[in-house]
Amino acid sequence: MICIAALILFAFLGIFSVTYRKLAKEAWVCVARRVTLRPCETDFQTKVKGLVVGKLIGKSEKLAGFVSHHFRGLAYSIVILSIISTVYLGYSAYNYVRYQTCDPWNGSCPIGSQICKERDAGSFWAGLQRIFGGANAQKSTIAGPELKESVELVEYGDFQCPACSAGALAVEEALQKYGSRVTFTFKHFPLSFHQWATQASWAAEAANRQNKFYDMYLKLYAHQTEWVSSKDAGKLFETYAGDLKLDVEKFKKDYASADVKDKVEKDRQEGMAAGIDATPTFKIDGVTIIFTRITPDLISNEVGKRLK
Repeated sequence: MICIAALILFAFLGIFSVTYRKLAKEAWVCVARRVTLRPCETDFQTKVKGLVVGKLIGKSEKLAGFVSHHFRGLAYSIVILSIISTVYLGYSAYNYVRYQTCDPWNGSCPIGSQICKERDAGSFWAGLQRIFGGANAQKSTIAGPELKESVELVEYGDFQCPACSAGALAVEEALQKYGSRVTFTFKHFPLSFHQWATQASWAAEAANRQNKFYDMYLKLYAHQTEWVSSKDAGKLFETYAGDLKLDVEKFKKDYASADVKDKVEKDRQEGMAAGIDATPTFKIDGVTIIFTRITPDLISNEVGKRLK
């Protein structure tokens, strides 16, 4: 067992030092002989123990004594921990490749949730193709695609989220390019750690009561840095309402209404039930779009793949 522990330790240290590479080679020979039920030709275990204790004794005699007395037990611990770490690393790698999360039980897409089902490549090998490309890479990311005359685009967003601001530009480009062929729906998903996100959603819904949701959507993202850093974002929202030629008094009444607040909360609860855990999250015809970064043509490209 000491030989195995030494092999693990010196193989790692050998990355940085030629000296440790030689010891790793000796450890490998020792392990190979042990596996074939032969004793080590050299007293390698004593050599490793002397090396480790010798390094420690100059720093702490008490620690060196403890290590010397419990050397075999410590070697067993290193091997067991290494095995556990390797197993968990393999488990995490498998899940990352297949589900795009290292921990599908407690991580960003719990197994069984809708979003994790949509991210599931189907198998480990399909997941590798999704990452590195190949004939089936697109199929593992997007269902279909079945070509249609029109598509439905849904965004779960947070008006205070910087990434959502970039996402708004991508949405705008897609709507300008494809017009009525894209039906856009915004679902409010304000994150709890964003101070003004919920109030911004109220402002957007209050504008929606006067058929100006999308105008307020663009306005909030265009001026995001302004109201995020303000002490009273609500006052700025009223200013934006005036800029958009809304009835400001009605806007203020709707902004404070239970109906608007209930709508925002209903969207948020719907997102949580669907496994949404990040903003922005985009769905086209119910299929979550997987992306590593947001570019202006992100949405229009995905929409284009589905239109006749």
